[in-house]
Amino acid sequence: MVKRTYAELEQLVDLQAVRIRELKAEKQALTTALVAVSSGKAAHAERAQTTERAPTEHTEHTEQTETEEKSAKKKKGTPKPPKEENCEEGEKKKQKRTKNKFQFYCDAMRSTIAAECGSLAEQTTRLGEMWKELSEAQKQPYVLLAEEAKAQAKVVD
Repeated sequence: MVKRTYAELEQLVDLQAVRIRELKAEKQALTTALVAVSSGKAAHAERAQTTERAPTEHTEHTEQTETEEKSAKKKKGTPKPPKEENCEEGEKKKQKRTKNKFQFYCDAMRSTIAAECGSLAEQTTRLGEMWKELSEAQKQPYVLLAEEAKAQAKVVD
């Protein structure tokens, strides 16, 4: 068993407190960076990391952390440009699918269901149940709308 003096124990506690502050600052910086990157503001994240870093007493650990951060930045790479810029001039852009008959029904009925059901998931579930209860004759207007949308999409091609 190792016997330590009170001064040595105090020094260890101080070192651990410094390390905890460093880790908290690093966590805050990474959280800020994650939020910024997810919202498309990577430059803001880099500035936030440099300004929110807590001062440390251990230069060795700080240098190691900065090196790790630099390697993490390299791994991220550059973001891909939007898909339209990826298309070559001769290629067609992929068209979005047209709405189907159920989607047209949902558009028409959602405003009436919104008061009954709270969340969007509940609304969609309820609309699905209502759709299943409809007869073919009641579904016909939405079938026609879907066919028109599909025909218009083909004309645009």
